[in-house]
Amino acid sequence: MEDRKNKRYMTAVYRYAFSRLVLHYGLYYEYIKSRLAVSEEEEYVEKEFDRLLTRFFMSDNTVEDLDRLRRQIIDRTEVLTAYLDCFQIYEYVLNRIERRFVKMKEPVYTPEEIAGKVVNVLEGMEQAAERNRLLRTIISHLPVRLTRQKFYSMVTERFTAYTGLNRESVENLLYMLKAAAMVSLPDNMEQEKELHQILEYLKSTDYRTLDKDGFDRCREMASTASATLTDKTEFCVMIQEMVNELYILVLTEDKKLVEAGEESVFRTGLQRLQTAVKAVKDISEEEMKEILAGMEGVQESVEDVVMSGNSGTDQVLRKLDKLASGSIFMSLEEKEAQDETVDRDWIEHQAATFCQELDGLFVGLPKPVTRSVMAKVLSSLPLMFQNSAEVHEYVRASLESCTDLSERETCLELLEQELMDIDDVV
Repeated sequence: MEDRKNKRYMTAVYRYAFSRLVLHYGLYYEYIKSRLAVSEEEEYVEKEFDRLLTRFFMSDNTVEDLDRLRRQIIDRTEVLTAYLDCFQIYEYVLNRIERRFVKMKEPVYTPEEIAGKVVNVLEGMEQAAERNRLLRTIISHLPVRLTRQKFYSMVTERFTAYTGLNRESVENLLYMLKAAAMVSLPDNMEQEKELHQILEYLKSTDYRTLDKDGFDRCREMASTASATLTDKTEFCVMIQEMVNELYILVLTEDKKLVEAGEESVFRTGLQRLQTAVKAVKDISEEEMKEILAGMEGVQESVEDVVMSGNSGTDQVLRKLDKLASGSIFMSLEEKEAQDETVDRDWIEHQAATFCQELDGLFVGLPKPVTRSVMAKVLSSLPLMFQNSAEVHEYVRASLESCTDLSERETCLELLEQELMDIDDVV
């Protein structure tokens, strides 16, 4: 009975992955036709994927090769995510000095009025998760005027919310927090040469004495970095989806039960696309429609089985569950479940270590960048507000304590826009 259930699951996952691979490969074909350039890293990944796809058609794949390629793509994505975090820090700075150089409309509301608007909107939201998301965004927009000691005290207090949680989960949260704050970055960030040069330029800029030309240059470089990151991340997502789907096919190839006619449609469609990709030749609209038509209804017919997962203890079944989960960069490594929870002493030690690391980072940062890092950290940590009155006071006081009127106006504008984007507000 169990074997029959597993066969059914593997067949469903195989059909699901094959139809998705054909569809994603069709999108990839359109993507490479329109892109302007390809990096050495991307070219290597593309050639390796093509090699593994060819081996699949020859029934000659190994999971070791797929594991290696997945890990390379994950590592590169971690680097790109680190750059995204870094550029967000400097985007915060540029937004808050923009009014020095650009004439912009004046805010509609005073700090007191916008604080009231924030509270009204939050109280009108029914779901706690929705309120928390908005409140984090609000905090990220507020100016920061804190001494280091006050900031560290707030960080330590918010860390205590992790007490009693699973240790592995907390360690993952700390890892992401340190990356977001530029405290801990991947070792190989230099491999992205263009992004590295832009980041070094932004790091070396003196934002207190910046003139209009310098500001425009920073804006242009930040815009270039954003577009570059979008393109590179899109590539990693696209290729990783196809690698995961190919991985599923390799794991289930000799275990699935698929009709010969459908199998032929899958393979023929994928091979026709591969030939076009390798030769960089056009596929007619009619031929593309024919290929994709063969995939119609396949995903829908097995989606419930695939999304339900399986409760098997077999290593292959667990891998299939992860590969089909939608978390495309998920690690496939087997880890022992950790039930250990963290106590207050452990949390306070982690908070102290993090604050020491931040203190070392702040030594080399201009004040505007330091404030940006503080804002990023505070908006990433657990919220400690007890009631609406505390939220109101925090928003109002943060704005009124900012003596830089251009920065205050920018923050007010950002808050106004955030609230206007919500239905029935303003």
